[in-house]
Amino acid sequence: MLKLKFTDPQMPTVELNTTRLAIGRDKSNDLVLADTDISAFHAEIQTEETRSYLVDLGSANGSFVGGKKIVGRQEIRAWDTIRFGSVDAEVVDPGQRHPTTVMAVIGDADLKRGLQATTVRPVIGDWSLLGANDPVRGKVFPLVGKMVMGRGPGCDIVIDSSCISGKHAELEEKAGCLQIRDLSSTNGTFVAGKKITFAELRSGDEFRIDEVVFKVQGPVADISRTMVRSAVGLGKKQVNKAVAGTQLGANAAGNRLVGRGVFSGQIFNLKGAVLTVGRTEENDIVLNEATVSSRHARLLVVGGGWKVEDSGSQNGTIINGKPVESQELKDGDLISFGKAECCYQNSAEQVSKTSTKIMGAVEAETVTSVRAVAKKSLLAWTWGAGGFAVVALCFGAFLLANNFR
Repeated sequence: MLKLKFTDPQMPTVELNTTRLAIGRDKSNDLVLADTDISAFHAEIQTEETRSYLVDLGSANGSFVGGKKIVGRQEIRAWDTIRFGSVDAEVVDPGQRHPTTVMAVIGDADLKRGLQATTVRPVIGDWSLLGANDPVRGKVFPLVGKMVMGRGPGCDIVIDSSCISGKHAELEEKAGCLQIRDLSSTNGTFVAGKKITFAELRSGDEFRIDEVVFKVQGPVADISRTMVRSAVGLGKKQVNKAVAGTQLGANAAGNRLVGRGVFSGQIFNLKGAVLTVGRTEENDIVLNEATVSSRHARLLVVGGGWKVEDSGSQNGTIINGKPVESQELKDGDLISFGKAECCYQNSAEQVSKTSTKIMGAVEAETVTSVRAVAKKSLLAWTWGAGGFAVVALCFGAFLLANNFR
């Protein structure tokens, strides 16, 4: 028996076991969808023996099968994707295994176009958003490049709320702070209780889009501003031990994969020696997306990092736009398992880069301090020697004058 399973996990799965299932916003329907873009009497699913059909009832925003708007009556089958307005669902058959959706083979021409057009967005330091209330309470959304928030499935951060616009707001890091821009949303974006079109955010600030609240989590205090003590004595470099051994928390978060697109807000910490990636529950990292194979790829520890190996998947494993069979990962690499995207973060690489920059600044400041002390010491010695010479001459003149008396 076919069932209708909604993308929203809070919505119940509906069995298609009646001859007519009325769908719409009006409470008299068999299946009531309260979203504002659902018509009062939106559609019907009609079941005749072993076949089911979707019928659009002239809705304002349409009914879709496989992303295509239907007119009139259309048969639906297991694993078809359906959309009523902006409400997404899938026709499932509990008695059958979910097939892997196979994407078109990538040819040389596609790769050439991809290399010319693909831009890999770098991770913005340690910037992230923490959901403060439902439906995002407790979720962490790492920020990567310029990101769009909204209800639409194409957004980087997808928020399942009918009061959120399809593309509601945009976030981008610039000049050490986070910029937020409202994208002409219906219900507005608010910072410090005031409706804004543009604002700058810093670590600890809160903002809301409609009634959904987020807290900004920025980088730890700028360690490049650590004070260095003055050098002591000629020819000695004294670097504050706390600076020389600054603990940057290199392994606090560890290596991880940060989900993007439909997996925004999901973080997969990489622990152990070998991890499997796939669509089914027996994997260590589960990516429940139709283009991901049951056993798609493996992640293996290599030195202080990881490498990825494709496990003969249908749609391949792609790193920064290039299909690979096996490749070591670098901090900021964008990995696609089918259409499921993740960004690899290696905290050790991030810390190494930061440490090199900091220690270079410390050395430069220390050398400057040493030179200043040396110059000051030389000047004091010169004045002392000159004073001694003057006193000696005066004393000699005094003795010579007494001898002539």
